[in-house]
Amino acid sequence: MKLNQKSYFSSWQEHPDVWIAGLAFVVRFWFLYKFSDSPFFEPIPGGNDRALYHGLAWQMAQGHFFPTGVFEHMPLYPWLLGLIYAIFGSEIHPGQNLYVAGLFGMLVDTATVFLFVRLACSLGAPASALWITGVLYALYPTAIIYSVQTMPNTLNAFLLVLFASVALRLRSSGSKRSWWGAGLLAGVAALGFAGMLLIVIGCVVYWIWIRIQNSEFRIQNFLVFLSGVIMPIVPVTFHNWQTEHRFVLVTAHGGFNFYMGNHANATGYPVQISEFRGESGSLLFDARVEAEKAKGRKLTSAEVSAYWSQKAWNFICENPLQELKLLGSKFLKFWNRSEYDDLRLLPMFRLTNTAFTSPFWPGFVWIGWLGFVGLILSRRCDFLKVITISGIVGVLCFFVTARYRLTFAPLLSVLGAIGLITIFGRAGVIADGNVNQRGRRLSLQNVLSLSIAGVIVWLPLPGSDSRALDHYNTAVYLLNLGKTEAALEQAIKGVTLEPREANFFFVIGNANFQLGKIEEALAAYKTTIHLKPSHSYAHYNLALTWMRLSEFEKAMDEALLTLQYDPQHPRARALLDQIRKQTMEKSEPK
Repeated sequence: MKLNQKSYFSSWQEHPDVWIAGLAFVVRFWFLYKFSDSPFFEPIPGGNDRALYHGLAWQMAQGHFFPTGVFEHMPLYPWLLGLIYAIFGSEIHPGQNLYVAGLFGMLVDTATVFLFVRLACSLGAPASALWITGVLYALYPTAIIYSVQTMPNTLNAFLLVLFASVALRLRSSGSKRSWWGAGLLAGVAALGFAGMLLIVIGCVVYWIWIRIQNSEFRIQNFLVFLSGVIMPIVPVTFHNWQTEHRFVLVTAHGGFNFYMGNHANATGYPVQISEFRGESGSLLFDARVEAEKAKGRKLTSAEVSAYWSQKAWNFICENPLQELKLLGSKFLKFWNRSEYDDLRLLPMFRLTNTAFTSPFWPGFVWIGWLGFVGLILSRRCDFLKVITISGIVGVLCFFVTARYRLTFAPLLSVLGAIGLITIFGRAGVIADGNVNQRGRRLSLQNVLSLSIAGVIVWLPLPGSDSRALDHYNTAVYLLNLGKTEAALEQAIKGVTLEPREANFFFVIGNANFQLGKIEEALAAYKTTIHLKPSHSYAHYNLALTWMRLSEFEKAMDEALLTLQYDPQHPRARALLDQIRKQTMEKSEPK
């Protein structure tokens, strides 16, 4: 795009990058305003990944850049977010820092929109195609939501688009500085998401292929590029080796994630491991306990990761056909219109009328459809396809969620814009803004590509109804934030959809207990245990309820059952001692 004598903001056709980025910023600012006034703004301590990264950033802000053991999470985003928290200071109310973090994410995602529109333009996409694909992403609710969360997905998408923009400009005769800079950028991005390492491998393989075709392509450039990749990773790897004397490239969290995506009951989505709790912190703790139980000794974080990784590899080697079927399922789920978000943020916002209640907000379906067509038909962007496909393969190695594929949505939008040229340019709709006189009908290849992509994207996939789960997640969130009556209302709605789900009655019991409705709480906890006798937290809360009613013998029975089902329960032993003390006091003559 060239600057002309007019104002840079004067023409929506000449400068769609600015206008679409501006639209993205406005919509994200609107959502941040709505979000900051909602009960979901501050993450629940010990809850999902939002709280995890928020807590890690606070540690970074206090100067703890390296953990005492190996890194258990990708470090780049906590470092940047911790820097933001450090700049604004710990004396500021956490909500203020969360708002600043949201503004940071907004700006990053706005820059992503600007970059990918310019990238598509440099590859020959006309303004009409840029507006179609750019607006679809600018108004994509998942992209909007995650841009203001304390989550790394928006930053990862930005770094991937930035790397693609830089790497596409590399030439065999280019300076070693430019190749080293591209490698350095890739190495930094690899500290944010592990899939970047597969993208680096894909790029190197592509360049080697070019070298085979063209002997003038300098092999030294690969080595310079790889040296740039390694440079930001080495300090993290060295720290991991120094703390646990095990080779862990970046993070020890990958082993359990790898297992979650590759085991006998895997579906392609992150599924609940039997008897493991769902919260991120509790899930990792339970995974460690299970690994140590199997090994019969205490394990380091690296050893826990290796244990779960080996279990996944054992499954793959012993069940190759089932693994191939699983990979096919993941492939379909990556492209499918289903918006499976394991944090269930969008449904919670809709259930509480926070935002996105209209059905007309565009979903991934359009980005996925156009992106898939672009992968098949787009011209002059083989290298961009290599980057995109390599990254998607990285996702398929684990499991598919809406936030994982969000990282690739901007590149899919670029491919979609280029694909529109191929399809509608030949049909006389788009060709540099003018009617293409060479043909006014879609070719058979284009029709087939659109049809295949449409079938894959719109294919109805088997899956459970998530409406009850959405009510449950909303109820738990509201309950933790003290919105007890609203939480009870959501839990009751969930029970009507899943009357045999124990956790709904557990939440109902907690809400009634907090509201002082002891008899209702008692009935709810009893129902929870009837549906799931091993629910240790229900036994514990039932013990508290019996204590409130001065039924100390029954309270002691429930406390003992708590320890029977969960010997590591953090408060059950203290409660048991308290019950014994009160029982003795009650039995003493006055």
